[in-house]
Amino acid sequence: MVLNCKPTVYFVFLQVGLINVDRMKNNTIVDYQYVIDKKNFIYTEESCAVRATMKIIGGKWKIIIMHIINNESPARFGELKRKAEGITQSMLTSVLRELEDDGVLNRKIYAEIPPRVEYTLTALGLSLLPIVTAMAEWGLENKLKDKYQG
Repeated sequence: MVLNCKPTVYFVFLQVGLINVDRMKNNTIVDYQYVIDKKNFIYTEESCAVRATMKIIGGKWKIIIMHIINNESPARFGELKRKAEGITQSMLTSVLRELEDDGVLNRKIYAEIPPRVEYTLTALGLSLLPIVTAMAEWGLENKLKDKYQG
């Protein structure tokens, strides 16, 4: 399946359910490809890989929380709150729930008094680390370089 945000390329919509795959030709499923008109193209989650990715990692805090959990794994709630300077407790709770719902984080609860909860990245979360690393490298090269050299 090819998903790209450039309307000039071909899209295969078989796996995202936009094409009826019940049609058969010589007892084989036909792969239908369409050229999308630039003027009428709508960038939906189903047709734009960048938008689908941003649904999972978008927002001010998600990448930062993932970066902290990767460096501190396993990470506890209080530790995340201290390391993510400026985040509120309710926002941290919300971000952690969203990442867990999207399959990016594992949340392990220990039956102790007081209760202890630890967060680690799942395989899906680990597969997003190259994006997090690329963002960190870009920040070092383009934003923090002048701050620390000057």
